[in-house]
Amino acid sequence: MRHTIENFYFIFCREKTMLLWRLKIVFLFFCVHFSCFSHEPYKIYVRSSFAPFVKELFKDISNISIKTYSAPLLNMACKQSQQQVHIIIGLESDRKIQRGTFHEYVKGDLALIVQKDDKRTLEEWMNTTGLIIGQDAKTSSTGRAFKKWILNQGYPLHKINTLLSHHLASLSASYFVFNKSKAKAMIGYTTTPVFHESQEESVRSLKALPLPGAFESWGYVITEKGQKDTRTPYILEKLRSSKAQNLMKTMLFLSPLFLSSVEE
Repeated sequence: MRHTIENFYFIFCREKTMLLWRLKIVFLFFCVHFSCFSHEPYKIYVRSSFAPFVKELFKDISNISIKTYSAPLLNMACKQSQQQVHIIIGLESDRKIQRGTFHEYVKGDLALIVQKDDKRTLEEWMNTTGLIIGQDAKTSSTGRAFKKWILNQGYPLHKINTLLSHHLASLSASYFVFNKSKAKAMIGYTTTPVFHESQEESVRSLKALPLPGAFESWGYVITEKGQKDTRTPYILEKLRSSKAQNLMKTMLFLSPLFLSSVEE
């Protein structure tokens, strides 16, 4: 009888141990399965001018979705699709954000771009008529920043029409016309002369007359969905890394959209 009880107890303990191991294996399987497969793609919306930078920065991350939008469509997507996206990169700082917090990331200081041998001061240029190529405030963030600067300086709004010979749709279009027509001046960035000198076809030297206090800034918004996602801290770590800063200088700086980093 005692022998039978001992055998039963031995079998019971063995089965209990095997059951516990089975439960551990099943638990580990579900943990691995959940961590690897249960997450939906991490969704990023990005402004088209930032897209090469963002795609290169996150190219080694799996299960990530990056959608590219023009500036107007990105602003629209920000308003309409925040429940579907985790982070939005490349928004202008003057855009109203319905949800989430805007984080400034890159900045461009505006300047009047003129020929290097031009002796006129900024004040003298502000008294000229129809010599400056500019941007349309309805379609260009540069145009909006210049309009804001004009008003902050105490000029009447019609001063813009007096100063500008062109109201072009974008900074890139302005630079093209400025370069091809050999115009006297254009609204650009303090770093535009450096970009200009890097172009093989440039035949004249330029300089920048900074517009004090005039700048554009772009950044990112982490949506409510992104704030709840455990992958967001890793995404932000990469976005703020030294590698990101170097990539941004390489990619964004090689265009008329010359920017400087404002967040380390």
